[in-house]
Amino acid sequence: MFFASNWFYTYQFNGVNGAHFNTRTRALNNILYWFAQIIGAFLSGYSLDVQRYSRATRARAGLILLLLLTFAIWGAGYAWQMTVPDRNITGKPNYQGKMDWKDEGYAQGLAMYIAYGFYDAVWQLSVYWFMGALSNSGRKTANFAGFYKGIQSAGAAISWRIDAMDYPYSTQFAITWALLAGSLVIASPVIFMKIQDATDIDDDLVDTDLNYADVMPQALIIDKNDQFLRQGYQNNAAYPRNPCDSNADDIELPHLRHEKNSKDTV
Repeated sequence: MFFASNWFYTYQFNGVNGAHFNTRTRALNNILYWFAQIIGAFLSGYSLDVQRYSRATRARAGLILLLLLTFAIWGAGYAWQMTVPDRNITGKPNYQGKMDWKDEGYAQGLAMYIAYGFYDAVWQLSVYWFMGALSNSGRKTANFAGFYKGIQSAGAAISWRIDAMDYPYSTQFAITWALLAGSLVIASPVIFMKIQDATDIDDDLVDTDLNYADVMPQALIIDKNDQFLRQGYQNNAAYPRNPCDSNADDIELPHLRHEKNSKDTV
């Protein structure tokens, strides 16, 4: 998902908007494209944060939704791509077939471009949400995000290079669709197996130099003599000191974990 996350921009900007529409129509298309991204990000973010359902359920539903959108929108994109001239025609200096917003058939191309904008926002937001659901550690998620942006940029660079080599737009479309669909299949084991309703703090600390204070939420479950007390660790009456205080070495650090039936996304 990381590699494919900026790959599609080359095809959309050059192979769709740049190749088939005149200047003023491209400007209008881009306004509506980015507006569709606002709508897509809002709806996707709201849906993934609905507290009625558990975090694991939302993650799996988000992946399935992405899969459905990938085949619905890009399937429609394939049908549209087959109806328009390819690069061997639109790339000619004297090509006069670029559409204006007053031309017949413009609505189909506009609808396709808006759908691409909506899809792009849902994809990007979902990737960030999935990464955030894997850990409570700000340092870990920052590392995830940095790795994501690096792989994303590498994919985008390759995509733009393919376009610079004058590959047909139909070929670019096929590569993009294949990468998007394939990456969802590759990511599905992580989303289905690693994103849980609550992140176990001990698991979150494995293979890191972090401590409890780095990953612990404000509200804790403290297991002591089979008595569970939920309260803020700064106001913990069960212990005279903050158990996350590195100087509190004269008390035993209790086992800390999330409440397993919690639907919080912390």
